[in-house]
Amino acid sequence: MLEKYKEYIENNQIPYYWNNRNDDLENVGDIPLQNLANALQRILNAIESHPGDPYVIAEYLLNAEELEEFKGMNDC
Repeated sequence: MLEKYKEYIENNQIPYYWNNRNDDLENVGDIPLQNLANALQRILNAIESHPGDPYVIAEYLLNAEELEEFKGMNDC
C-alpha cells in the first residue's frame, strides 16, 4: 500500500475518495512532492532491508526518546 501511495505521489495524482473531480495535490509544487516520494522510498527500502524489525517504520515517525519509550512498552 505504501508503494502504491508513492506511485500516486510520483504521478502527482492521489485519487480523491468521495469525488474524483477533486485533486488533493493540485496546489502542491513538484519539489515537495518529489521530497515526499523520496522519503517514502527510503521507508520502503528500510522495510525491505529489515523485514523482521517491527520498529522500522516507527524510526521514521518518532524522535529518539519516543522510539525508546515505544520499544520499552513492547518489550513486555
